[in-house]
Amino acid sequence: MSSGEWREELNRLYPKRGPCAICGGPDARHRLWDSIDGYLRVGEPLDFIMDDFSVTKEQVEAVQRAYRKARKARRPLPGRYPL
Repeated sequence: MSSGEWREELNRLYPKRGPCAICGGPDARHRLWDSIDGYLRVGEPLDFIMDDFSVTKEQVEAVQRAYRKARKARRPLPGRYPL
């Protein structure tokens, strides 16, 4: 999966949310993605993540793929620049 593909997948699964109230970035979705990634990295169960953030399994897995791909390629994480 190329960086363009994971961007498209995240855009398809997560509607834009407007500006981030924390960092002022153009899209607040990165806060949700960062949180999901954090839960995954500490080993939280998928069902817990889905319930806590009201997201589907497909959405959680898309974040996991995108963040893994970005880390492997040593590129900015998905939420760190506008999609």
